[in-house]
Amino acid sequence: MRRKKKNKGTVYRCERYSGSYRRNLMLPENADISRISAKMEDGVLSLSLPKKEPTPKKEITIQ
Repeated sequence: MRRKKKNKGTVYRCERYSGSYRRNLMLPENADISRISAKMEDGVLSLSLPKKEPTPKKEITIQ
């Protein structure tokens, strides 16, 4: 942590380290895994997790 003195007091500034980073996430069951995408912009990671199309319900006739 670096300290930078100013007239009115002390200002603290924390610098972030760059390098590899790994994080595991649990995906919802209705996520369409084949259409997942990710992008990094200005140090912010954005994930897109589209939902699967709902499957039509089966009707079974009872005799």
